[in-house]
Amino acid sequence: MKKALILGVTGNFGRAQAQALLDDGWQVHLLLRDLDKFKHDAMLKNVNVTLFKGNAMNMDDLLAAGKDCEVIVHGINMPYDKWAELMPEITNNVMQAAKTLNATILFAGNIYNFSPDDGSVYDEQSAQNPITKKGGFRKQLEQSMAHFAQTQGVQIIVLRAGDYWGPGSSDSSFFKYLVLDNVPKGKIWLSGAKDKKHAWAYLPDLGKIGAALLEKRKELDLFEVFHSAGHDLTGMEMVDAVRQVTGNQLKIGKFPWGMIRIIGIFNKAFREMLELRFMANVAQSLNQDKLEALLGDVPHTPLSDALAVTFKAHGIDTSF
Repeated sequence: MKKALILGVTGNFGRAQAQALLDDGWQVHLLLRDLDKFKHDAMLKNVNVTLFKGNAMNMDDLLAAGKDCEVIVHGINMPYDKWAELMPEITNNVMQAAKTLNATILFAGNIYNFSPDDGSVYDEQSAQNPITKKGGFRKQLEQSMAHFAQTQGVQIIVLRAGDYWGPGSSDSSFFKYLVLDNVPKGKIWLSGAKDKKHAWAYLPDLGKIGAALLEKRKELDLFEVFHSAGHDLTGMEMVDAVRQVTGNQLKIGKFPWGMIRIIGIFNKAFREMLELRFMANVAQSLNQDKLEALLGDVPHTPLSDALAVTFKAHGIDTSF
């Protein structure tokens, strides 16, 4: 049976990939620093799940958890204020482990690499001129992975997508702050412009896409990047869709950037978040022609169905 090591299963990307691979009949190894935080998770009911206690900062832990695995899903995403310090080291460990295990890496890419000057729709060949520190870190990290893949013979696949959301989304999802926290109160927040397109990645679809890419990995080069368009929506298109599913004329509010700025005086993570505010006011979409050329039909759940499933999973009553 095919085996995969999942890093970051308590996060959005890692969990989505773990579930999709389990659905496809894989065995998955989960490496966690704190097993107690996961001991009541429904995923543990699957007989093909094996837990390992350890840390991706420790090579011995990675190799023990990754034994016999042909894939490593790198879904670790450190807090914004720890990114520059920890992510390069963690990623280097993952790459070295993959080399030892002869495993393919699937990495969670995002849209930070791009700026408004790079256009409004990005494909895999688009220029990357990030205007934020986090975008610069992301670009540099992907360049390091490309160099490692091509010089060390380790296959690395970057799956780039927009903001994560869905039934299994974590508290770090921006969708939670804009929609999930507000719908029960009869409102919805906009983070910025009403008319600018924004890429949203529905996690069950993204998991299926990742699993499909891994099934095709022997057809791919050592370093590959794929973009997933997801649900490409303006702010008002999201508002209208949520209103339709809930059957409620939700009031529109604004995300409290001012409050984030005040909290950021004392909290470095919130201060780092402000760097990304510009993204709420510019159009940023992902072109997935390359993905469609490889897969044919790309998994894509209709927006209304995805919203209904997400609300139900998060215990939000839409019957009001």
